Amino acid sequence: MASFDMKNSYHHVEIRSQERRLMGVSWREMFYVFNVLPFGLSGAPVLFTKLFLLEHVQRVRADLAVAEIVTSPEKCQWDPV
Repeated sequence: MASFDMKNSYHHVEIRSQERRLMGVSWREMFYVFNVLPFGLSGAPVLFTKLFLLEHVQRVRADLAVAEIVTSPEKCQWDPV
């Protein structure tokens, strides 16, 4: 297990343009939307972790294939939980 702290980590997860209106806040008669994943959103930690792990799992699998290392599918769990 590894542990580390990434500064502004959620700000690396862009919100699709068609979904941004769902992440908006109204203040002083103006409506503001987030372009990136905001802090404080209840599902943000799980979403960020899954996206982060998914990208790195894909890299590991690609490296294993290049190195011609065969894995045992019944013993592997590639999808982030």
